Amino acid sequence: MPGTTNTRRAIRRLLYDQIPTLGFAGTADSIAAGSVVDTFAFQDSNLSTGHFRGCYIYRPDRTDDDRVKKAGALTLASGTLAHTGANYTTPSTDYVYEIVGMHPDELNECIRRAVRKVYFDTS
Repeated sequence: MPGTTNTRRAIRRLLYDQIPTLGFAGTADSIAAGSVVDTFAFQDSNLSTGHFRGCYIYRPDRTDDDRVKKAGALTLASGTLAHTGANYTTPSTDYVYEIVGMHPDELNECIRRAVRKVYFDTS
């Protein structure tokens, strides 16, 4: 049996593959104080400016208030997704983000509880 990675990040990505409406993970082209720019994910003519309303922008490698922001308006021409709330404290070179349809802390808690119930036969 091949080895599996069971970090929360890996499990979230597997969930996104199995349940596409839950969210997706990406790498941004850039991150500004008030937005995430990803031309691959956000320049899609099938999307509308309010497409990600109710979703969260989750940056798992950040801390404090920079980790979770509610998604705001989408600008299709530039591939920019704004967020609501305070600006990111320091726009950085950390471009990993996830768009999640439920609060990321709730999703991580569900994963934590599920992993505790997994049984591995060691014989």
